[in-house]
Amino acid sequence: MLRTGIRPLVVERDYEADVYPLDLSRRFQLVADEAKPWFSTYGGKITGCARFARKVADALGRRVGDAKRNGNHANGALGQVERESFPGMPEPVPSIDWCVRNEACCTLDDYLRRRTNISQWTSREGLGEDNEHLPEIKRLAKRLYPGQASKANRAVRDYVNRVEQTFDRLTGRQLQRNGTAKN
Repeated sequence: MLRTGIRPLVVERDYEADVYPLDLSRRFQLVADEAKPWFSTYGGKITGCARFARKVADALGRRVGDAKRNGNHANGALGQVERESFPGMPEPVPSIDWCVRNEACCTLDDYLRRRTNISQWTSREGLGEDNEHLPEIKRLAKRLYPGQASKANRAVRDYVNRVEQTFDRLTGRQLQRNGTAKN
């Protein structure tokens, strides 16, 4: 869980609110309670955030490493993400199969919008300027719903409809029935 917002400052246990808050130290502190599955972070300054982030990452790495040695890691494949290419993407993305097995991905929308950045980095949320990526999206849906052709087809149809109703509508783009762009 990640919470952001106003950051709590680090003060001693016997602190009394008789000091102007801006005069308090901007040091940071990481508190790890072994009985709880999270860390608490306190204090810091924007200028020291990279150093603080490294400290948190190191602590997290130690904790995950301990869990891995004890056989308690969540997905059994830490650091071994299967990747595949997608048209228009500059680098391979996590495969849909890996995301289903390791990240509880269960919808086409979830994969394209959250498990990868396909919808953010390729035209029309992954469909392509003239639906040229639609065959690839259909292939992904078949892998997401193996042996369930109607469910895969419905997922693709729903995704295309959502893009047309939101993205295309906002950009003033309309599609003809044959799938070619019409502005």
